[in-house]
This record gives sequence, C-alpha cells and structure tokens, in this order.
Amino acid sequence: MRRFSYIPELLPDELLYSWLARLAALNAYHHPREFLLAIVGSSNAVLSVDLPTLLDSMHRRLGDMFPFSTPIDAIQRGTLYPYHRPFISPDRNEAIVQMLLHEGGKGLKTLLGRVANRFGASQPLRYCPACFEADYTRFGVPYWRRVHQLPGVICCVIHATRLLDHELPSTTAHKQRLIPPAFELGKHSVIHIASKNQIKLAILSIDLLKAALPPLAGDVRALVYGKAAKDRGLVNSRGRVCHGQIVGAIRKRFNDFSGFEHRARLLASAAQPLRWVADIFNRPERAVHPLCHLLLIDLLWDGVDEFSKAILEVTNGNCEPKVDAGSKVISPARFSKHDRGMSQILQDTSISCRSAAELLGMSVTTVVNRRRALGIPISERRKLLDGEKISAINTSLGRGYALVTIAHRHNVSLSTVYRLLSQDASLLAARNRTEHKQVRARQREHWLKALNRKKSDGVNHARKIAADSYAWLYRNDRPWLMQINKQFRVPCKRIARVDWSKRDDKLCQALSRFIKQFFGNRPRLRLSKTMMLRQLGETNVRAHWSKLPRLASMIEGHAESILDFQKRRIDWAIDALKRDSVSLPLWRIQRAAGLKTWSPSLRAYARQRLT
Repeated sequence: MRRFSYIPELLPDELLYSWLARLAALNAYHHPREFLLAIVGSSNAVLSVDLPTLLDSMHRRLGDMFPFSTPIDAIQRGTLYPYHRPFISPDRNEAIVQMLLHEGGKGLKTLLGRVANRFGASQPLRYCPACFEADYTRFGVPYWRRVHQLPGVICCVIHATRLLDHELPSTTAHKQRLIPPAFELGKHSVIHIASKNQIKLAILSIDLLKAALPPLAGDVRALVYGKAAKDRGLVNSRGRVCHGQIVGAIRKRFNDFSGFEHRARLLASAAQPLRWVADIFNRPERAVHPLCHLLLIDLLWDGVDEFSKAILEVTNGNCEPKVDAGSKVISPARFSKHDRGMSQILQDTSISCRSAAELLGMSVTTVVNRRRALGIPISERRKLLDGEKISAINTSLGRGYALVTIAHRHNVSLSTVYRLLSQDASLLAARNRTEHKQVRARQREHWLKALNRKKSDGVNHARKIAADSYAWLYRNDRPWLMQINKQFRVPCKRIARVDWSKRDDKLCQALSRFIKQFFGNRPRLRLSKTMMLRQLGETNVRAHWSKLPRLASMIEGHAESILDFQKRRIDWAIDALKRDSVSLPLWRIQRAAGLKTWSPSLRAYARQRLT
C-alpha cells in the first residue's frame, strides 16, 4: 500500500467524505481508483457523501491515521446516519450498520427508505460562502460540513443565508472521484437571506443529527406520537387523534412550506395534503422521510430536545449497543447454531445479559430469549409485573386485542407485551387464530355489503368495488365465498349467433366497391391481398377465413402479382401519353410508367399494346 505523507486533522463537524477528499488531494492521489484501493482495498467502491460504506476496512487499513476511534464512532460523527436512525426499526438498523461497516453501498438508500419516500436519494454538495471564508481564515482550508448536507436544509443557521449548490457527485464524469472543497467557491457577490421557516427547519434538522437517538420500533414511536397529540388536545370527540387538526396546524405553523425545497412533496396533493401524517400514526412500519417527522415533532414538542426526553423515557434510556474500539458489530442473523464464540458468551453465566448484548452486537431481549431457549436460568426483574398481571395480559393477548391497547390497559410498556407474547408459542398461535377469525368476519361483512349494493349486477359488479375482500376470501375462505356467490349469480346473456353467409356477402360487396374505386385512380400501389384485408378488418377476416369462402375466392382472384402491377402501370402510361398526343417510343413509356427495370417480357408487352 502506498504510504500517506500527510494526514490532515478532522475539523469540527466535518464529513468523513470531506476528510477523505482532503486526504487524497494532500497526498497527490490523482487517480480515484488508486486512492480507493489504498483506503478500503477495492478499486470498484463508490463512497457516498452522506453514507460512505466499508468503514471497517477503512479503519483497519488506516489504523491510527483514521480520524475516529472506531468505525461506529465514524458512523456517529462522520456521516448523516444519526439523522435517519430514530425513524428506523431496530432490525433494519442492524442491517444498515452492517452495510456501512462491511459491505458496499448497493441497496443502502433503498433499505433506508430514501428511494421509496421520493424526496431524493442524493443531493448536490452544499456550502455557505461565509463559512468557507471563516474556515479558511481559522484552519487554512475550507471543508464540507455535515449540517450543510442534511436533506431539505438550504440555509446556514450561523449566517442566516442561503446555501449554494456545488456539484452532484453522482452526475460527475468519474463517480469514484472525491470532490474536495475549494476556497474559490466562497467568492460570491450575491447572497440571499434565508426565511424564518427555512432557518427553523435547519435548526430542527441539526438538533436531530446531534441528538444521537437510538432506533425505535414503529409501534412504539406511534404510541409516543399519539400520547403527545392527546396531550396537545389534537383529538376528536371520541378521544382519537385527529389527523385533520394536525395537518391544518402544521400547514399554518410553516406557512404551507413556502420556500422549502420539497414543498410539493410535503403537500403531496391538493386533494389529500400531508398524506404522510396518517401514515406516521396508522402505518408506523412504513418509511417516512425524517423531514416529515421533524415537522410533526416541532408541532407536538416544540423541538427535538423534548422529543428526545420522550423517546428516552419510553426506552428507559437504552440507546443502541455500544461497541468497544476494534470490535466488530455482528448481526444476529449471521450467527449459526454451531458458532463457538457466540455459544461460549451465551452460556457463560458470569457475563450479564447486557454485557453479552454489547459483545455480540445484539439487543438485550435477543440475548435473554436465546439463553432461555438454551435452558440457562435468567434472573427475573419483573419490576411492576406479577403473576396476576401477567395472566391478565396473556388473557388480553388471547382475545386478540391490539398490542398498543393492551399496553395502555395494563400500564406496561409495549416491549413488555411483545416479550410476553413471544415467550408462549401456544398463546401466539391462539392469538393468530383469533386475529384470523376477526379479519375473516370483517371481510365477509364487507363482501356481503358489496353483493347487496346492486344485486342485479351480481358478483362481477361486487368484485369491482370490493376486489380486496374477494381476493382475501378466495385465498383464505374459498368454500364460504363460492357458496355465497351462487346466491347472487346472474344468468349469462347469450349473444346471437353470427350468420356467416350474410357476412360473407356483405364483405364481398364492400370489397367490390373498394376495388372499383382503386382501379379508377392512378396505379401508385399494388392491389395486394394484405391491402384488401386491411380495408375489411384484417384481424377479423383472418380469424374466420374458413367461414368466408366467397370473400376468400374474390381476394385470391383480384390480388395482383408484381408482373401484373407493372403491366397495369404500362397500360396507364400508354393511355396517358395517347391523351396528350405524344409520340410513344419505348423509353418514354418506361419513364411515364415509373419502371426502373425494363425486362424483355415488359418490353414485349409494351410493343404488343402499341400494335
């Protein structure tokens, strides 16, 4: 590996991408592939601006030269992943961390949800000219700041001015080239002042990035949002969260996102603006961009600090597992039953569950469940749980109540309900059966309403208005569906049989009119079989060729060969020249007929016509 002669210092809030770009420039790495081979061991890698990958390989190759203590520290302080992490489930967080540490970037932003939410998977490098000038004065060099690359942030909160776009790395001629900042970029005479809401959104985004919140399950996050909405009085008469009030409050609070980069995407549509508000509450597992969450957080908590307190209160202060320097985060899915290292740690009772989780890169709950499966005794720390409450929770689970409802009713955390459910296989099976019965009852009711809405149209009309219910019942309750459909079956309307003899006569008459008209014009085209079929409807005639004998005979009889077509052109040329009283040498007839070739047979036919 080529040695580095100069290692730059990591500057405050500098992107890892920016530090690498300066490292390549200061050590005169002119070819990007050579530099990538030196730092990650692969000349085919492409390092993203906000989420560079292969960090574990980079840390091992650079060693003490690496500006972060561990690869996890690089994710935390050198990338934008902490901005996205609070809205990622723990399972998906483990997969994303694995990609950042050990794999390439293919599919990373798809897994993160940046592609599905259509806010843009990447954006151009952005900078503040005033910050560039200040950095040059203080450090002798400008650099790319993390807070300036946050999605939707278009202003500098320090100078209250609009950021400027430099270049989109994915559109450059060489996508592997790292773009270093240059002081010349800061020399701009026109400076635009940012609006109040633009600055407010930038502050929210920066606070979220620096809060370093842990990943959170969607159901738990929806529960936190719902509680805050009720505390704010954003509920209807039944005490349920009112999405319409929230939508109106957010639009008023941010002046309909005037001046925002993603205004059209945030509004979604005029008919149903801010559709993502309902998704955050009702479909928490769906990927919604952090920008949308930030707008809701500002409405419910007036900032990220109070939101952080609410999250830490729900998670009891348990952030994501910490990793010691040099250790490797391993996804639980990558362990096999015969992995000796994992087995030794799990079976060593002197290691607490929390310590084992940190060593293995798992959650504490996963370690507890695996030790129980191995028959290892676990000290019970039930806190407020006792046998009576556990029995009551299990009863509610067996009846199929919603997990969030059970947690509220029994005053326990949602994770406790999940844990109790996962520990009893028979209870889980019973709950699944109960849920299936409830879903089946709803689908049956929906399908019966669709059938009774317009009985005269039968099943086909019902399938148009209740296609989802029909599909579910067809897969899961087919005997009942078929039995009910028999009662609403509409007799088929028989179509009168076709009289092919009359159709044959009608088509022959139409073809006769066309042929007569065709021969009355100048012979520019040959009367081929295909031309006649096109006039009559080629597909229909060909499909029933055997049922139209007179038409078939007529077409075969009038179809011109190439020679017949040439002779007809000679006849037309001779008649035209005679009408103009022009002499009739053979060369003039050939020219008037437009024949490039003048075969002996055509020459003989022309002489015969002249005699």
